[in-house]
Amino acid sequence: LRMKASSEPASEGIWQGDWECVDCNYTYSREETVKFENLPDNWRCPQCRAPKRRFAKKAGSVIAQTTSTSNTAIVVVSMVALVALLGFAIWAVNFL
Repeated sequence: LRMKASSEPASEGIWQGDWECVDCNYTYSREETVKFENLPDNWRCPQCRAPKRRFAKKAGSVIAQTTSTSNTAIVVVSMVALVALLGFAIWAVNFL
């Protein structure tokens, strides 16, 4: 089988699909004049101000999950902070 060549050449390292903000679902379209990969590192989502690293590749309705788009670190830190806060509250009730 031969695959039909795309009429638009793919630039090396440039995703040919859309990018989606995992925080607010804003879509940076592949039709934009500046390709997503060529945006400056300090670029932020125009809708929610999330950093560029919070965007994931989107192909149709499927959004790629990467370590930089995962919320695992946020959840873990939040749980540790909650446990510390509860521990302090219990200590304060008993000793103050």
